[in-house]
Amino acid sequence: MKDYDTIISGAGSASCSAALSLARKGYRVLLLDQERFPRDNICGDGLSPASVLLLEDLGIIDSI
Repeated sequence: MKDYDTIISGAGSASCSAALSLARKGYRVLLLDQERFPRDNICGDGLSPASVLLLEDLGIIDSI
């Protein structure tokens, strides 16, 4: 069995951002979601200015 510092339930845009941020700080993160990816449902298709800044800080804005 593996040990994790943090377990995040749900792999939406906010959860994925949190998981990435924690992992980059050295935390062992497990990200769980009940759905298979990619899924047909589009979530997070609109981004607020604060979300854009966060994605820029994470260095992933260009990949979206």
